[in-house]
Parts: sequence; C-alpha cells; structure tokens
Amino acid sequence: MSSNEPLRAAAAVPLQAHVDELRRRREAVARLQGGSTHYLEEVRLFRDYAAERDLIRSPGDFPELSREPDDEGNEHQVWFQAQSITYLKVTWPDFFGLRVQALDGALLNDAIKATTD
Repeated sequence: MSSNEPLRAAAAVPLQAHVDELRRRREAVARLQGGSTHYLEEVRLFRDYAAERDLIRSPGDFPELSREPDDEGNEHQVWFQAQSITYLKVTWPDFFGLRVQALDGALLNDAIKATTD
C-alpha cells in the first residue's frame, strides 16, 4: 500500500462491493420516498459514502500535484507516478461527470452548488 492510501484499506475492498453498497443506499432512499432518487440525492449519497471511508483526499495530500499534469480532459487532470506505476486523477472542482443543462434558467452547476453549500 502506498503512502497515499486512505487509512482504511479501501484498496482491499473490491470495486463491486463499493458499487453494491452505493446501489443499496440509493434503493433504500428510493423506498423511503416512495419513488426514485434524483441526481442531486445520488451525488450526496456518493459523497457521504466516500467521506465515511476516507476516499476523498485533498490536493495537499499529494506532493506530486505541485508539478504540471501529464494530461488533462474536460473533467480532470492526470499525473503519472512512475515509481508506483499508478495515476492520480483529480477532477475539476464541482465538475465531475456533469452535463451543463438549463434548469429553469439556472445552470446545473449552480443548482448543485446551491444544494451542497
């Protein structure tokens, strides 16, 4: 395990187990509401789950981020770590997997920001 791993060994948990737990939580919320969840609720469930497991890290935890990224896309920047043969992928703040759409004159990003502030 690298020094950048969360204290709880998230790397030891198979990805499918994370997916199954997130699905279970989404379905539980939907049952309580008597309908389906909406996008902002799912984002909140994801963030809560990641925070519980110390999976969200701040950029200051990674000295590698002080250099220019090796590549970037519309949603993220990427740094290759040759020593560990891994990549660090950092999403742009408040812009991960979002499509900008008009919602009653407001941008989706504004709607999300208003619910998370």
